[in-house]
Amino acid sequence: MPSCLQSCAVKHKQINNNVLTMATPNSLGIDRDRNLEPTGQLLRTTIMLSLDQKNNEQDVPAYIPMAQYISNSWIDDGEEARAPVEPDVSIAMPATSLKLVKAIELMYHSMPASEIQNCFPKHVTNIGKRDIVSAFYEMKRHSSAVTRATLDRGFLLSCSIIEEAAKSGDFLEEMEHDDDLHRISAINRFIRPEHIKYLFSDQFKAVSHHFIFHNFARTDPQEDKLRMDLRKYLRFTTSHVIYDFLRFVISVKQGDKDIIDKKGPRRILVRDNYYVMPGSGPAGEVYKSIKRLPAAEGFDTHSRTMSIGGTTTVEKTT
Repeated sequence: MPSCLQSCAVKHKQINNNVLTMATPNSLGIDRDRNLEPTGQLLRTTIMLSLDQKNNEQDVPAYIPMAQYISNSWIDDGEEARAPVEPDVSIAMPATSLKLVKAIELMYHSMPASEIQNCFPKHVTNIGKRDIVSAFYEMKRHSSAVTRATLDRGFLLSCSIIEEAAKSGDFLEEMEHDDDLHRISAINRFIRPEHIKYLFSDQFKAVSHHFIFHNFARTDPQEDKLRMDLRKYLRFTTSHVIYDFLRFVISVKQGDKDIIDKKGPRRILVRDNYYVMPGSGPAGEVYKSIKRLPAAEGFDTHSRTMSIGGTTTVEKTT
């Protein structure tokens, strides 16, 4: 890795996994009379519109490891870096690199230096220090935008899930349990694959949701283990995001401006926990490597503009 990239990575804020904020027993203070139904109903409509209607359970998706696209970005011995061509010249970073950033954000909720180097395109990797630093900060900005959009969706998803869960006879009692992992597990019972697809919709432009949540076991044992590991990871992180919004935002007194203030102190607690979540609990047990992630269908088909949090598409270029 270039030394300038290492110095940039050192400056990036590192959050110790041990500082994951945990609620104290009986501290949620859920308002049983609080009406979350309008937000929940809106989200249910949004989720249904985001589902892939072509999901045929008999159509087992092919496994295309992301390493295939990463290797295409590195220069072989004796190979000259090509001049950038469309659509690369029209954007600060090639679309393939930005998709790799999305995949890294999904698994790390940040941009570790060990993975950032996998995102550099051929026309950047050996040009010079200035180009590498510029590319580094462009990828960092993109990752931060993905995180912000994910947490915005997380609040809406949390309102929807908690509204439904509160109708369950034992959910509120489960939330009074002494153990945080027990509470997260209680939320997990209400999580469906479409909820996860909605929450991480930007990241699933790069990673195959269909591979992970296809219901049939794969014939290759290693592929099937990867599928189940990613399920465990995504179920835990999704449930944890909802749990954090419940204890830090939704359960506070209605009318508190922090509920809608994206930079309020309680929102910051949710964000800080999101950063360290991949290394905690069941998520910490999952081996993480961008190279083995299943690439989404059409990974190498890009639009000229890479939107975050939206569904608008433009002219595509292969």
